[in-house]
Amino acid sequence: MNIEEVVEKLEVNKLAIAAANDNFPPTKSTNPDSNEDGIKQSFIDALYSEQKDINSKIDDYKNLITERIQESKKSIEIGAKAAKNFSHAASALKTQKLNDLKRLKDILKIKKNDLEMFKNDHQLERSASYPQSMTKIWGILGVLLAVETALNGNILAQKAAGGYAEGLGLALIIAAINVIPAFMVGKFIYIHIWHISKFRKIACTFLSIIWFFLFSIGWNLFVAHTRSHMDLGASLGENITGNQKFFSDPPVSLFDISGMDSWTLLFVGFIFSIIALIDGVNSDDHYFGYGKVDKQVKAVEEDIKEDINELTVELDKLKKTYEKDVDSNEQTVKAAKNTIAKYHASRDMLIRIFENDVDSVKGQAKIQIKNYRQINAQKREDEPPKFFKKEPVALSFKKIVFKKIDTDESELDPNNTFSDAKLSIAKEFDQLNSEIIEKIS
Repeated sequence: MNIEEVVEKLEVNKLAIAAANDNFPPTKSTNPDSNEDGIKQSFIDALYSEQKDINSKIDDYKNLITERIQESKKSIEIGAKAAKNFSHAASALKTQKLNDLKRLKDILKIKKNDLEMFKNDHQLERSASYPQSMTKIWGILGVLLAVETALNGNILAQKAAGGYAEGLGLALIIAAINVIPAFMVGKFIYIHIWHISKFRKIACTFLSIIWFFLFSIGWNLFVAHTRSHMDLGASLGENITGNQKFFSDPPVSLFDISGMDSWTLLFVGFIFSIIALIDGVNSDDHYFGYGKVDKQVKAVEEDIKEDINELTVELDKLKKTYEKDVDSNEQTVKAAKNTIAKYHASRDMLIRIFENDVDSVKGQAKIQIKNYRQINAQKREDEPPKFFKKEPVALSFKKIVFKKIDTDESELDPNNTFSDAKLSIAKEFDQLNSEIIEKIS
């Protein structure tokens, strides 16, 4: 209450002077006049108005508390169902993933059986050995191509009409013809020399020998021979396609090579073809087909590991999602409790303030009445009434009973709903993990 504002509106000084000019109240009066009664009533009205405002605020608090209670009930309801909902979602996830794992295990069983049959059929007792990554294999092949192209390109360019560009282009073709077939022979033909089949051993040995003489030696001899007998007036392509001398008088013509550059071409090409052959052999297990069936087993095993890991991750993620939801709703209820407590405290504070205001108003009412009498006595011509000298009678004010906030707050998580929910989720999570381990073991 703003007491100063009430006092200002009363304008006691003006009221007292006006009454004094009329010699009011009369000298013989024994009771307070209407002006004093008006002063008292103004303060009483202010107190009643404050009481009304307080009760209105209490009603607002009650409505706000009711809203918070309803919000909390919804959060509690969600928390109470959280463990059950998690169980349903987690069980569905587990069932789906375990079905996938069962399918993969069935496939793995078939692939392992195929592997054992392959080992038995081919009398293999050792484990398959092959590169876990083809990066090194392809890297070696790429280096061979690049180095041979660069070396040959520089050598061929010396007699190429088109210069280094023509020499490099033709060198790339020569390197590819030399290296790539060598790699393929190593990977798909030479490797059969370890095969259990005698026919394959003999046939592939024969084919490897043919490749060795025709390509590894023959092709590189041809390139070196062409370099030695190049026609400077013709292009590199024309020199290669027109090198009939190479085939005219073997074996003399085959080794009719002059110049260190030509012999370098021969040596580099031959060595790189052998390296490419070895690279092809080492690209897989040395027993043809063994690496393939073993990789199929490893691939399915890896798929199983990934599915198990995915199941574990997704289950943990699902658990954290539900726990986060429980925590969020728990915080909603805690915030509601704190807010409700503040509303109750605010009500009590308003009432205490009012009690203080009552005492202050009673005291101020006496002060203003004394002020009225003093000014009135000073300004009037007649003698003031004798009761002016007496102590003003205190305000007669009947206090009302303030409203209570009679809301039911007993349902705000009386049974530790959220802590129980988190414990249930953790228990269900552990149980599901145990079931998963049992199923996949």
